[in-house]
Amino acid sequence: MDQEGQQKKWWVWIVLGIAILLIIFLVIFLTLGKNSTITKKVGDALPFGSPVSDISQNIISGDTSNIEGVGNPTTADLEEPMFRQLSKESVAGFTTITRDGKSFVRYILRENGNVHEVDPQTGIDRQLTNTTIPRIYEAFFANNGNTVILRYLRSEFNGAVIITYMGNLDLPVDGESVGTLRSSSELFPENITAISISPEGTHLFYLLPVPEGVSGTIVSLGETLSPKEIFRNAFSEWLPQLLNDGSVILTTKPSATIPGFSYHYDPIKKTLTRIVREKKGLTTFSDAVGGRILFSENINDTPILKMYVKGGYSSEEGITDNETSIQIASLPEKCAWGQSSHTLYCGSFTSPAGIQLPDDWYQGLVDLNDTFWRVDTDTTEISYLVDPKKEIQKDFDVILPQTDTAEQYFFFVDKHDSSLWSMRIPKPVENIDADNTSDSLQLTPAEQKDAAGSTPQ
Repeated sequence: MDQEGQQKKWWVWIVLGIAILLIIFLVIFLTLGKNSTITKKVGDALPFGSPVSDISQNIISGDTSNIEGVGNPTTADLEEPMFRQLSKESVAGFTTITRDGKSFVRYILRENGNVHEVDPQTGIDRQLTNTTIPRIYEAFFANNGNTVILRYLRSEFNGAVIITYMGNLDLPVDGESVGTLRSSSELFPENITAISISPEGTHLFYLLPVPEGVSGTIVSLGETLSPKEIFRNAFSEWLPQLLNDGSVILTTKPSATIPGFSYHYDPIKKTLTRIVREKKGLTTFSDAVGGRILFSENINDTPILKMYVKGGYSSEEGITDNETSIQIASLPEKCAWGQSSHTLYCGSFTSPAGIQLPDDWYQGLVDLNDTFWRVDTDTTEISYLVDPKKEIQKDFDVILPQTDTAEQYFFFVDKHDSSLWSMRIPKPVENIDADNTSDSLQLTPAEQKDAAGSTPQ
């Protein structure tokens, strides 16, 4: 009996041991599972949630690295990227609009003429229209982004014809569905050579070849178009810029080796007033009212950026000058005015040796890689902003730049591939040693004197 009792005791201990092991295993299993659930719930309860594993299909697809500025979580816990690619496809033109205090960008695809709208803060893109007009090479917006002017070539038996098309965005009230472009009932003439939209977006000016030279017509972009010829001249090689008051800056088409001229045309007085004279490689870009006009000229085969001030300013010698130099190497085509003419944002480059600007650049024979600068046009003081090569290991050749109304973003098209980008405007960096400031240009004393500006004649 003692041996049988001893065996029963051993079996009791074995059963108790197994039970204890099962209890320990069960406790561990339940604890780990409970902790996993807690971790998930804590992540969901945080202000910004857990990192997302998938990105909305509305965000432009592609590489999600910082160079694109898309594909990363667009939550407030992550800093907004300095640069963001807003369109992977080539664009023909764009504009900025403000809705409910927030900036958006509307752009037109070069391939099919579709209009898109993108939020520069998140990169979320929405197609607005599905009206197809293929192979757009130039596009403009007017009327707060609700009117578009498209330019394209149409092949005919005797050659290509330049077509200018105007349409109004017809968008659904739900704000979600895709709309259309409603064609204007009035057609523009064929073979318009140049177009300019007023900064306010309410008027359009175009140049058209005529037997006597060229005619200039201004069009009010209201419900009913009201074209009116205001200019006619025997010389036809002009580049126009329409100002808000209806006057026009007319600059001769540039060449690196031929002196150019720029004039202010008053359509009421019918007068041409010379602004800038005899500048090789001359291109211009005025503020909205013509008070300050940015221009460039070639000196010693190097583009020098300058500014014409309508009211003039007093020099150290007591002489009133109208021109002043801005100490960065750039072109007016790479600059955008801020919301006032006191601020300017520019892409600036180091000019390659042995090239002629702007000719080689216009013809696509050379690429220019830009850094970004801000200019105080009251003092001509320059401030360095950012070098994209250091920031995202990418080069940009800036064209068609604009800023938003809050001056939070600098928008531009990269000439390399016509893609649309935004740059979040950073605080300026002081005392930067940059190679593409004009201080490093080697000019002769005579060239330095010429670069200093001229007195009015």
